[in-house]
Amino acid sequence: MDKKNKKIKVSMIYFIAIGIISVIIFLSPLIMRIPVIYEFVCGFLSALKKVEYKSAYVEIVGAILGTLLAITGAIWTQKISDEHKRKIQKEKNALIIYYDFQFAIDSILNIMNAIYPSIKNNVMPEDELIITKFRKIKRKNHIYINPDWRNLVTSLNDNLSADEIREAQIIYSRLTMISMNLNASVSETSRKEDKNSYSLMYDMISIESSLKEPISYEISANDKISNLLSKIAQIASVEMQNTQTD
Repeated sequence: MDKKNKKIKVSMIYFIAIGIISVIIFLSPLIMRIPVIYEFVCGFLSALKKVEYKSAYVEIVGAILGTLLAITGAIWTQKISDEHKRKIQKEKNALIIYYDFQFAIDSILNIMNAIYPSIKNNVMPEDELIITKFRKIKRKNHIYINPDWRNLVTSLNDNLSADEIREAQIIYSRLTMISMNLNASVSETSRKEDKNSYSLMYDMISIESSLKEPISYEISANDKISNLLSKIAQIASVEMQNTQTD
């Protein structure tokens, strides 16, 4: 970000300098009425003995400045156009990441809400019971992840902090492993693999229980994922969906 801001600052200074020169040239007939400036210009041009030389010099300088201004204007216009295209592309990439995460979290919450009715009475089932239920439920849920997710995340370097980029990569890596498990049939995965997949999902959610009877559970994405989703939604210019289910 520092390098980008430095480049923008240098470009702005250069553009402002060219703009000031343009204004000076445009107002030169009025500026030449100032005695000090008039005498300076006359003294500067006095080295050119003939009027033709003086006229040619002024024309050449004017042509060079005009060309410089035209080139600067074209470069600046192209730069604005390129920045706009990059902004649009960045929003598209952020949108892909956002919906990858959002749809994946929705599927995970659906699975957890299908499992957790068995603990509505505050009776925590054994791990093996959970995995058995998970193996039955997972057949109805699938997660699809964009295979180019590494480049998508990297494209947001200017918008996300290093920690947020790292967190997005970790989430994508875990979702990729989860999706491979969910998208495979039960016969293609071992119980140990299913347990690992369930553990990854469990680490991505937050579960809160009520204190009143009958006890109920509120399942949602954990704070890290919710905060990152919120940041990515801002980049993508979309309204963030709810990542919480009862």
